[in-house]
Amino acid sequence: MGRTRQQVFDQGYVVRLTEDVFHPDHSRSFMNKPSFGDLFLRNVSMLAADFGATVFRLCVCPQGTPLARLIWYLRRAYFQPDFELIEQVRNLTSSTEVRLELNRVRYYHPATGLFRGFLRVRISGQRLLNLADGLFAGTG
Repeated sequence: MGRTRQQVFDQGYVVRLTEDVFHPDHSRSFMNKPSFGDLFLRNVSMLAADFGATVFRLCVCPQGTPLARLIWYLRRAYFQPDFELIEQVRNLTSSTEVRLELNRVRYYHPATGLFRGFLRVRISGQRLLNLADGLFAGTG
């Protein structure tokens, strides 16, 4: 014999069910994982406003660093795709996700031209992956 709707509400089954499912202590484990940005800010001890610029400085290709400084002062908009990538990576929760996002960006927006392609005045994907691997290594 089935219960009526009123009996279910009177006995509190629905309330207990929703408490078990939606209680903060029972949230899924992937929701509790710290993101790339959280781990970076925690390890570097800096303000959140400086996140993009600091990751950029750490991940710029070493061959293009002197020229990157010149372009930074003359035309910062040149580095807009690099900062977009950094913002996309900021909320990811594993180094595998960072790798997948980097591969997606490399596929749809390849580094072409004299500055980005040949002189490598851009963010280094390998340095970004190494940074992510170092940050996520302790969260296992």
